[in-house]
Amino acid sequence: MTESGVDREDTDLAEALRRSVIETNQAHARMLRLIAEFVETEQERGTPIEVARLLDITEREANRKIALAQALLSYLPKTLTALDNGEISEEKAMAVFSATRCLSEPKAQEVDDVIVTKFPGRNPSTLRRAANVAVTKVDAEAHAKRSRKARSDSMMRVSHGANGTSTLRVRLPAEEAMALYSTCDRVAQDLKAQGDTRPVAQLRAQTLVTRCLDGENRDGVVKADVLVHIDQSTLEGERDDPAHLVGYGPISAAVGREISASPHATQRTTAEPRPSTERVLHRTPPASPHLAGRSARIRLRPPVPSQRNRSSCGAPGASAAESPAPTLTDSVAEEQ
Repeated sequence: MTESGVDREDTDLAEALRRSVIETNQAHARMLRLIAEFVETEQERGTPIEVARLLDITEREANRKIALAQALLSYLPKTLTALDNGEISEEKAMAVFSATRCLSEPKAQEVDDVIVTKFPGRNPSTLRRAANVAVTKVDAEAHAKRSRKARSDSMMRVSHGANGTSTLRVRLPAEEAMALYSTCDRVAQDLKAQGDTRPVAQLRAQTLVTRCLDGENRDGVVKADVLVHIDQSTLEGERDDPAHLVGYGPISAAVGREISASPHATQRTTAEPRPSTERVLHRTPPASPHLAGRSARIRLRPPVPSQRNRSSCGAPGASAAESPAPTLTDSVAEEQ
């Protein structure tokens, strides 16, 4: 086959794949409409069980699909239209629903109006973050109340799997979770630099086990740096713009102020425009060379011109940065 023939075949395959994705999304839209109609006509306590049986899924997943279907047909019409047109997947629609399910229907519709412009070029994870940002702007006060309640609802759960393994799930305030992850990641990267051949993910997990079972860290080093970016006027209580917890995403102004007020936090306030060379104030010794390189990449992100004066604080074990940065989890993913 000629080179042009190969190119044409590749183009045809790509177009067929694109068309298949659109048709799959449209089929999911039809299925969700049918689920909503089925639930409305049945009106029985056993409806989720029946949906689970019909779709060969768990009852928990059936409940999720029912809730999504009802939301799309009631207060997320633009998201439903995008799904009908094959522009987004069911997973993306679920991301919007998950972010807005805590809002009143009128407020959720406001988010629906805004988020429709964010669909192109986003995967479900980045779309979920965009929806969360929209939620904090649409209903800042309610978001702050929900955040306070959620942060007090920590939990730990273990579920046993196959081959002698179990999964440990922990829900914590975001800054504590990021501090825990950063501590384990720092030790794992140091071990990797010293020649340990195990995967970094395994080293992180083993670090957590060692620290928990063998007692506290004895080297006296502050365990982690957690960065929070918060507008100065928000920090002072004049405004309630969302803060940004690096590695997590948007948090309410109230939670941002709470973290900033921690006795373990340091903060540095600067006015823009800022010198691009001044980024981080450290309280802790330098991290491993691997982490130092990643920190540099995070710090060198240009400041956003439209931002007002911002203050950044780190807690617990503070390191304060002056400009917004990519998330720690994104940076980790890029390097593995």
